[in-house]
Amino acid sequence: MSPRIAARWQEVWDLLPKAVKGDDPEAVHAARVASRRLRAAMDGAAEAFPKPWYRSLHKSAKAITRTLGHVRDQDVLLEKLAADREQADAVERPGIDYLIERVTAERDDARSAMRDTLGRSRIRRVRKKSRDRFPVPGKSARRNSKGSHTSALPKMARKQIDERVVDLFRYEPIIPDAGAVEELHDARIAVKRLRYTLELFEHAIGDEAAQLIQETKELQEELGRLHDLDVRIQLVTGELDGHGEAAAADPRLVASLEAIMPRDQRTRQDTHRAVVDRWEAVMEDGFRERLGRVSAKR
Repeated sequence: MSPRIAARWQEVWDLLPKAVKGDDPEAVHAARVASRRLRAAMDGAAEAFPKPWYRSLHKSAKAITRTLGHVRDQDVLLEKLAADREQADAVERPGIDYLIERVTAERDDARSAMRDTLGRSRIRRVRKKSRDRFPVPGKSARRNSKGSHTSALPKMARKQIDERVVDLFRYEPIIPDAGAVEELHDARIAVKRLRYTLELFEHAIGDEAAQLIQETKELQEELGRLHDLDVRIQLVTGELDGHGEAAAADPRLVASLEAIMPRDQRTRQDTHRAVVDRWEAVMEDGFRERLGRVSAKR
């Protein structure tokens, strides 16, 4: 596991400087994806290393992912609002402009926090520790006294995949329920974790890995689109419920936000239908059974 974790850390360090500048949403996106893969590796290998030796880097991986995620979430929302503005009519546009202004302010706050958390002076110690403990192959490094348990990899792979599969299929009954907003969000997280775990152990899975990874990626994307709509609908609903003082004080703005809601709700219905269709398609193609065969490999 050590070489894989080292590679994940190195990918993060390669991408982080451009992301921390904060002026390129795609750089933040790339770094966040890399940090998610790193976290999946750190989660998956936690039992293979001594806890005191491992814990601080594991926490750092989580913190990096979380910090980048706060910025990326606002960038995604802004991208969608900007695209919708191009199609908006005269009634809808003031509401979208107001939402863009509000989300931009929140993104700027998230970027400031990201620079504070991931700025050069704070992150230098983490980078040094990661390179000492998980060196890029070919470079010298101190070994921990117990070593890395590479012989445990197949068993570890099965255990991690089993856990992720069980977690995902807990949500199977709620996939058809369009009103289960929080549970569908949790299902998205479960799919994401399964995907990154499959990627981490792809070498141990064998020939079926590529299709399983592609299927989980497609499920994650469909559920992600649904989640993005839910975030936006909740944002508009909050303004209309009086939580946004600026909107409540402007009847014209309230009318604009009210005009946005029906289209968003129709789009959400269609998007949820796409989630159900994708789920049913992979189930019909033996998704559950193929995951079971992977877990049963010895």
